Amino acid sequence: MAQKVLVVEGVNFDQCLYDTNDLSVIRGASLLLDGALPVISDVVTRAGARIVSSLAGASSYEIAFEGAEAAVVEAAVRGALAQNPWRALSWVVSVADTAAAARGRNRRQQFQTWTVKLSAVPGASCEDALDRVRPAVPGKDDTIKGPLSPETRIRLEHGRKFRQDFFRNDTRNLVGEDILCASFEELVNPPPKGLREGMKGKIAVVHFDGDRMGDLRRLVGDDAIFSAQMSKLTEAILQQLVEGVRRRRTPEDRHFRMEVLLWGGDDITLVVPAWDVLEVIRDFQDAISGAEIAEHPVSFTGAAIVANYKAPVRKLVHLAERGVKLSKQAGVRGAITFDIFKMSPPERSLEAHRGQLFPGTSVRDIAFAGRDFGALMDLLLSRRQAQGKGQFLSRSRAHDLVQASPEERGELMRKYHLRVLHDAEDYQSDASWSEVYALPYMGEKPRDVALDLMLWLDLDELLFTPPQDGAEAAA
Repeated sequence: MAQKVLVVEGVNFDQCLYDTNDLSVIRGASLLLDGALPVISDVVTRAGARIVSSLAGASSYEIAFEGAEAAVVEAAVRGALAQNPWRALSWVVSVADTAAAARGRNRRQQFQTWTVKLSAVPGASCEDALDRVRPAVPGKDDTIKGPLSPETRIRLEHGRKFRQDFFRNDTRNLVGEDILCASFEELVNPPPKGLREGMKGKIAVVHFDGDRMGDLRRLVGDDAIFSAQMSKLTEAILQQLVEGVRRRRTPEDRHFRMEVLLWGGDDITLVVPAWDVLEVIRDFQDAISGAEIAEHPVSFTGAAIVANYKAPVRKLVHLAERGVKLSKQAGVRGAITFDIFKMSPPERSLEAHRGQLFPGTSVRDIAFAGRDFGALMDLLLSRRQAQGKGQFLSRSRAHDLVQASPEERGELMRKYHLRVLHDAEDYQSDASWSEVYALPYMGEKPRDVALDLMLWLDLDELLFTPPQDGAEAAA
């Protein structure tokens, strides 16, 4: 019997993963998406098939098998995923001669089924207290959340029961006795001493997507080998991230302040306190430094979206994913971008937001190379130290320069009598002092000094240096 390929994909994340801001619900859905391969493999085997190879990643599963009818295997997998707890998610399942053909069938299935999965709920007379969409029965819920639909309840209970399973399995026990945060509010409270007011209550959603992973997979030529290499790499990334988060917290704080929303091989989404996002990104880049697959260096393109913890996580995830897509469309791979919002992002697109904030710029102008992120962090820290000694711009003066016309900037520089240049007469030369304030860039030419200062203000806002001997963070 000819070999066939089964492809199972989790879909409609807006309505089964990011449809609430409840961490237990999101965690439960994420764990279900990440842990379906053993269940699917068992079903395929019990259907009489012999598994030739399997590949997992980005919330999808690809299994090549032989020795069983395609229709039998497909029906068996569908039936298994229609049971608890898997039925709380949205799945598409297809078997075809090739993985590409199966994925094409899955797309058609997705378009032909309801986006929101709804269970029959006899006696329902109100909406789900968390997702505000699905039907629920008032007074029939034993949680403090309020009436819940069956799908929300399943995910909530799974997230609570297996909340540490992602960090603990047969090969790792990363979080030990750490306390996982129960909500986004708990993720950022209480804030560390010395944190700027503007960063209090802020979270950062960070999305990373591997670059040219399809090409690397083809170069390897063996899906099992490729999957094993990716698994080894992501294990190293996770360990580095966990160690960094734990190392930076104060001795009295036992909370583990990082949440994994999606861990799908080369597709990773994290939520961290805004004050720790730069360090988390540096840890990520350190973990992949020197990594290779098929003798080719591995890189990820990333985007960080910073907003108040009350902002809808679905919107923040969409913006982070969009940020990565815009970078890749512009050919800016292996880079990271930052977008900071005071509260919740506006309804306009990320492109429109950037166009208003940074008129006339491209993605390349505002992106930072991942491979140079350590050097960027060192530069930010050195500027922070120089600020404390009066040898670098204060934030208020930087704002003045950003808002000034090009003609006014030279006069302002002379007025401030900054000590960062050895020759005060050089203040009249825009080129000389613009180099002093330049950040690493990926474009073909240096940025305008005003743009460099705007980006520095954003990054400096995110940079948190714990106060020493009771001193407060730099103003």
